[in-house]
Amino acid sequence: MRLKNSLYPYPVLADGRDDYNKNSKFSSEIHGKVEFNNVVISAKFNLNDDGLLNLIREGFAAFALHIECSKTAYRRKFYTRKFEYKVSIPVDDITDEIEVLGVVVALKRIDDYDNPNFNIAYQGIKVNIEKANILADSGQTILTLNDAVDYCNQESIFKVKKIHDEKDWIDLNFSQDEYVLICINESEYNTYMKLAKGVLKNTIMTMVMLPVMITVLNVMEKEKDEHEGKKWYKVISDKLESNDIYLDNINQTGDKSIFVIAQRIFQNPLKKAFSEIEMFPGEE
Repeated sequence: MRLKNSLYPYPVLADGRDDYNKNSKFSSEIHGKVEFNNVVISAKFNLNDDGLLNLIREGFAAFALHIECSKTAYRRKFYTRKFEYKVSIPVDDITDEIEVLGVVVALKRIDDYDNPNFNIAYQGIKVNIEKANILADSGQTILTLNDAVDYCNQESIFKVKKIHDEKDWIDLNFSQDEYVLICINESEYNTYMKLAKGVLKNTIMTMVMLPVMITVLNVMEKEKDEHEGKKWYKVISDKLESNDIYLDNINQTGDKSIFVIAQRIFQNPLKKAFSEIEMFPGEE
C-alpha cells in the first residue's frame, strides 16, 4: 500500500514528495488494540493545508483508512470527515499483523482544482481529480497484535462433558484448574454437538455459552478467593482488565453489567442468532 511517485501525475501531499510547499503537512497517528474478539484501530489525522481542509468540509474529499491483512486477504477502506476515527474488525478476519494507510481521498470528481500551497512548479496549473484519487498520504503503519486471538474459545477454557444423568438442565463444575466443565446429559449433549458446528452455531452459542459466561462472571465476582489461582479465571480476568473492566467494579446495569460484558466477549451472539433464525422460513 505504499505510495509510488510514478503513479500520480498530479500533486499529492506526502513525505518524500515536493508537490506542496513545506508548510503543508499531513500525518496520522494509528494505534490498534484487541478488545475482546475485535481489533479496534484508532486514527488521529493531522492536516495542515487549507485547500485540502476546504475540500473535506465541502464534501469533496474525506480522510480514509486503507486496512489490509495479507495473510487473510482482508482488505477494506473506511471513510470519515472526522479528525479522530475508530474502526472495529472481528479478529477472525485478520492475523496478528495488519497494514494501515491513512490518506485523504476524493469522494467525487473535482474539475480544475488548484491549491495556493502547490509547489512553484504547479502554480497556476489546474488539475482534474477523479473520484477515489488520493490527495494526501501519511504513510503506512504496520500494527502487530500478538494477542488477537479468541481467548474464550470453548476448546481452551471451556469443556463440554456428557454425563449419564436424568437431569433436564445444564450444570457447571468449577473444580478444574484449566477449564470450566459444562455438564450436559446424554440426549442434549448429542444435540448440542450436532448443532454447535452447523448453521445454527451462533444460536447454540446464545442458548448455552452466553448464560454459561454470565454464570462464570458471577462466580468470579463473588468467589474470587476460591478460584483466582486457576487458569480459566486468570485468562478471563486478564482480558477483562486489558479492556478496563475490573471484577470489583462491575455494575448491575449499563455497559459494564455482567450481561453486556458476556455479550461483548462473544461478539454480540444475540444479533448473530437472530440472523441465523431469520434464514429459516416460519409461519406468519
